[in-house]
Amino acid sequence: MLPSYPPIPWHVTGFDAMLYYAGLEDGDHGRAAKVVHALRRESLRRGAKLSAAKTLHRMYDLGPRARLRAARQLAEEAPSPRVYYLLVSAEVRAGNEIEARVAAHRMLGKATEVGDLDHVETARELVERPSALGESRPVCPDTFSDKVRRASGPKADGYTALQAIQQEVLRVGGRATAVECARALLHMASRRSDVPSGVRFARDLIALEASSFSYLALAIVLERAGETKEARAGFARALRFACVEGDIHRATKSTAGLLRTNGEDLVTRAELRWAMAEAKRESAELPDYNFLLANLGMPGAA
Repeated sequence: MLPSYPPIPWHVTGFDAMLYYAGLEDGDHGRAAKVVHALRRESLRRGAKLSAAKTLHRMYDLGPRARLRAARQLAEEAPSPRVYYLLVSAEVRAGNEIEARVAAHRMLGKATEVGDLDHVETARELVERPSALGESRPVCPDTFSDKVRRASGPKADGYTALQAIQQEVLRVGGRATAVECARALLHMASRRSDVPSGVRFARDLIALEASSFSYLALAIVLERAGETKEARAGFARALRFACVEGDIHRATKSTAGLLRTNGEDLVTRAELRWAMAEAKRESAELPDYNFLLANLGMPGAA
């Protein structure tokens, strides 16, 4: 069972929320570091690979002494374009130009492989000149992420502009960028309490990326729509993915969903037990759809 922590709002409870609140601790990071290290030990004990990687993301933010070590460990445990970007940054700050260039090459390869268009462009410049990170951020003025933020922000009229960006990036092989768009569409629907669109966007996300994130998103919105049978199946799939991925937070939310919808028999006993201690601490009420991202995992995590 995870260590106890001061009470926080129920809609952001769970592993990811504990990591998030650890980052808000006192200036010397002492208590924060203890909490993060405790979460990492528990993650490793339970074989939770993704949760362990998330603790490294938080360690990266705990100060310059931890940054390089956390970035290098992250690159070993959970390589991604974003992780390699953090590694380039950490190596540059440490004055390791050769290591920074190696990390930039790896970033370019990974970003190309998964179809992360913004990181491809960033990596190309970093390969030539890693030290650019210490001067100004080496990205074009109008990245796809910038476009996604504008198209999904509070002033957005609807979903059309964001869907157009998604189609644009898919045409040029930007699958990871398309996933970013799909997640933004889900967030827009949750902010508007637009359940029918949320169901559609969650199914679209599953088609792009079957994961605990996508199946949990679908299950939550189906439960909100009163489709209990389908929601149960979604929670079961989300839990299976979370167990394989090693994500304690999403396993907790999926298990709690199965308990709410009486779907315990859809998974194995081992899968059901994996995050049961945390799931029992979750509210028995239907999650507020406006807090979808909190239930899926705190924004900005791994």
